[in-house]
Amino acid sequence: AWFITYLFFSGHLGLGALLTFVVGVMDGLDGKLARIRWCSTKLGLMEHPFDMLYEFSWLVAFGLFLSQSEGLLPLGLAAGSIMLIAFYRFCYDQFSRATGISLDIYGRFERSFRRVAGRRNIYNVYILIGVLLGVPLYSLIGILLHSSLTAIVYACGAVVHLHAIDKAKKV
Repeated sequence: AWFITYLFFSGHLGLGALLTFVVGVMDGLDGKLARIRWCSTKLGLMEHPFDMLYEFSWLVAFGLFLSQSEGLLPLGLAAGSIMLIAFYRFCYDQFSRATGISLDIYGRFERSFRRVAGRRNIYNVYILIGVLLGVPLYSLIGILLHSSLTAIVYACGAVVHLHAIDKAKKV
């Protein structure tokens, strides 16, 4: 994963974009193997924060490389995306802590939305398509727009559902 950060920063966007999918598969397999083998640990829960760290490093490195030719815009897009992704993940986690239920499955709309909600694999598709089409800046624009939509949906959904729970407790 960290090698991809280097690849993006040094301008090897195509190879980096392809390897993001390899990392995605490897990342998914290690957790599944641990659960299948009943080897899950408390320490294993730290995988998610470290995943977020390298995912964010990809956006920073991608933006830094593009800023050499595009000015500050790519850095602004990367920074905005990182802030929104961190925000919606925190909303999502807070909802789960408060209710004991994942926001993704709380309601019918949420169960449908989770198919298109922003996440690393979808953002990797934006990067790959932008790189293949020769418009990598559009990748960052797409990620920012998608993370904005996800942030709005998760924040509004969490607020609406938590308010309803609070209201029902008062009755």
